[in-house]
Amino acid sequence: MPQQPSLISSKPQTASHASPSLGPLDALLGIPGLSDIFVNSAQDIWYEAGGQLVKAPLSFKNQQAVTDLAQRLIISAGGRLDSAHPAADVQGEGGYRVHAVLPPISGESTLLSIRFQPRQSYSLDDLQARGMLAPETANLLLYLLDRRQNFLISGGTGSGKTTLLSALLAHCPGDERLVFVEDTPELKPAHPHCLFLRARAANSEGQGQVDLSELIRQALRMRPSRLILGECRGPEVMDMLTAMNTGHTGSGSTLHANSARAVPARLYAMASLAGVAPQALALQAVTALGYIIHLERVDGQRQVAEVAQLVGEGAGGLAVLSLCRQQAGRRGRGLVWQAGSEDFRAGFEGWKEDTRVRENAG
Repeated sequence: MPQQPSLISSKPQTASHASPSLGPLDALLGIPGLSDIFVNSAQDIWYEAGGQLVKAPLSFKNQQAVTDLAQRLIISAGGRLDSAHPAADVQGEGGYRVHAVLPPISGESTLLSIRFQPRQSYSLDDLQARGMLAPETANLLLYLLDRRQNFLISGGTGSGKTTLLSALLAHCPGDERLVFVEDTPELKPAHPHCLFLRARAANSEGQGQVDLSELIRQALRMRPSRLILGECRGPEVMDMLTAMNTGHTGSGSTLHANSARAVPARLYAMASLAGVAPQALALQAVTALGYIIHLERVDGQRQVAEVAQLVGEGAGGLAVLSLCRQQAGRRGRGLVWQAGSEDFRAGFEGWKEDTRVRENAG
């Protein structure tokens, strides 16, 4: 279980990602693995650390103090939070993301949510040690990367999609040029040649917006070896699929979905925001996207649950073919291959043998 913060602290703990001050919440910043803080009211504060949600023994003086903190954090990041704009979502100066909603939209209390970036970038070895993936699963992901397959990493909120994507991209060859398009800065791969483009919201006058679709178009002019979209969640899906279909192989993104089989429905929904019919989306997606890496949280443990392939179905539809699942067995966790995956598995086994021969020769 995560450690509880002391109820009496002579000096609040600070962290490099916590600026400006979070007031009473500063007492939580020293907790290892802290990922989120949730303020539901002045006396109802929760945090998540190490995958566990815990009620914090902290409180604000009153509800106005919560509102004051929320407004200060939003305004310091260039946002606006008032009666005319009762909800806001911004990226804080210290690398954390702040979301706030004011009454009466939020009921009687201001709701404040703060999400922190990991203080360190995790490698695939780190993620294996933490139980996210077995060694054979890591090899499979490296196989997809080496073969320059386009992919989506899917999963629910907090399932580790961005963490896995960042760790995987660190294994791209050093002579590749990686261009990242993000809504908020989250990806930090340990790679020598990374370029980052980040979206910008409109100002209070409604001017100056730069959305993800525009950034994808700009990224394509930068000669990327791989184009990475931090999160695919709207009409920019069509720009990303177009990029994947025009020679930008080895590209990828993350996507919120409850299962690998739910990915086509999510793609249809996002394409509809761009005014694209399901059949047109399917024709683009089936030639652009190769594989789905799906993550789940089980008892607080983030783990790769399944690797699947996106395939065409019927007259302009999409289906998902499960290739393998990561499951626990007598010898620990490993891959369980599914029916219909024989050709893919043969290619993977051949790649492993070729890799072994090259390593022995070197």
